[in-house]
Amino acid sequence: MTDPTERAWRAAVPPARQAARAGLALMAFGTLLALAACRPDPPPPAPPAAPAPSQPAPPPPAPSAASAAAPLPDQPPVQAYTAYGESPAWQASVDAQRTLTLTLADGSPRTVAVTPLAYARSVEFGAEDAGGRVVLSITSERPCRAADGQHPAYAATLIVGREVRKGCAAPA
Repeated sequence: MTDPTERAWRAAVPPARQAARAGLALMAFGTLLALAACRPDPPPPAPPAAPAPSQPAPPPPAPSAASAAAPLPDQPPVQAYTAYGESPAWQASVDAQRTLTLTLADGSPRTVAVTPLAYARSVEFGAEDAGGRVVLSITSERPCRAADGQHPAYAATLIVGREVRKGCAAPA
């Protein structure tokens, strides 16, 4: 048997409304359940701390000259290059001693000592002197097509001061 209060409520509330309330309660419960299931898993417990060694570990071995000079895949190794471009004409060469010799359209050569920076698929030679900033970037990421129809291995970008010039490069 049901108590008189429940009977009075059932009589006062139409059955369709009772069904709507039950459906709403079921939707709310389903939403909470779905949100609980979407919660990320807790992080795994941290591993226990290792006991301190009785003696310090020996330092790692120094890299050999062969491994230090080995380039990454698809990376132009830091070596000597000749780069050139047109409109306006320019030519730059970097030798093994990291000296960049730059000849612009006026024909006067400029020589500066550069610092090489190697990246995944490019190498950059940069310097700044009394004549301003000079950066020669050589990359293998995009193909280069020279005006004479040749396809050198690398593309080059020369920055002199604020001027940017595009061209091609090849190992010297």
